[in-house]
Amino acid sequence: MFGKRVRPWQEDSGPPRQRLRSNLADLFLGNDISSVRAQSLFQDGQASGAAGLSDVAATQGGRLGKNLCRDLKRKLLKGSAWPQPYVVQARTWNAKRNQEELHDVPVLLPHEVVFAMTEDRSNSEPENQTAAHQHVVTREGVSPAEEILL
Repeated sequence: MFGKRVRPWQEDSGPPRQRLRSNLADLFLGNDISSVRAQSLFQDGQASGAAGLSDVAATQGGRLGKNLCRDLKRKLLKGSAWPQPYVVQARTWNAKRNQEELHDVPVLLPHEVVFAMTEDRSNSEPENQTAAHQHVVTREGVSPAEEILL
């Protein structure tokens, strides 16, 4: 699981139809590909007969197509178990101008992250879980909170 030469994704993490959507979403959400490229791949996948891509392939990005990135993120992160980040204005140093500036910095609170990781999802079926829900794997007889401490 945490080996040196392990792929960052799980090959057998579900049926191939869900893996395609999950892999494309992972590429887009990890900033490996742009929103325009991701949209093109989602549409190509749907045109080739892959199931489960119709909702993201139909995303147009608003009236003029300018908000494609925002709309894809909303579709792909819908139902995510992770908490929303709090945005804090923090002082940062601008090396070019040699002065302090205020910038918005997204922050996740540690207790909310731990809660999201330990929330029990054992009663939901794996095929109904999104990629964001599949980050917690529990063993029989061990609660998620005990799993973190082990």
